[in-house]
Amino acid sequence: KVSHLMVDGIGNIQRAIVRKEDNEFVIFTEGSDLQAILEIPGVDSTRTNTNSIHEVAEVLGIEAARIAIAVAVVAAGLAGLNPPGFVAEVVALAFGLAASSFFPAIILGIFDKRMNKEGAISGMIVGILFTAIYIFYFKPQLGGPGTPDNYLFGISPEGIGTIGMFINFIIAIIVSRFTKPTPERIKQLVENIRYPK
Repeated sequence: KVSHLMVDGIGNIQRAIVRKEDNEFVIFTEGSDLQAILEIPGVDSTRTNTNSIHEVAEVLGIEAARIAIAVAVVAAGLAGLNPPGFVAEVVALAFGLAASSFFPAIILGIFDKRMNKEGAISGMIVGILFTAIYIFYFKPQLGGPGTPDNYLFGISPEGIGTIGMFINFIIAIIVSRFTKPTPERIKQLVENIRYPK
């Protein structure tokens, strides 16, 4: 009967797919309208999700969007610490490089009013250099001479981006405190991003 059920009336959703998972039916959609979905009787709001960070911020608030971003970063770091296979290994290496370079600059750029370009650039350079050198040194496929016996704190190359990220945070914060402050117009721009109107 579920396969013949007609679902209609939510403008931003172009298509819905019903899938049976663990003796219950789950609806996956192409498109999203979180507010409209949450207002439908019978929808379990505790198990409804979206991958649109803008909708999360609009419907649940900016703090919920920030938490969603933080969860994504932590999940990427954890996947890097314990990758499940070759494809995941490649993805973990890519996320490790991204985590060690971009994530701290994005987070500090939004949440630290004293962050400036010198701090962000310095942190990115040191974080990605540390991570890339570690990956090349310990990946035999890349010609590295390192062995798992010599891993830093037992962390594989797939998970080292987490450490690179923390190094990036530390360097960015230190450098930003000893260089010229961020211009007021940039601070105002960041405030407008943090608290959209």
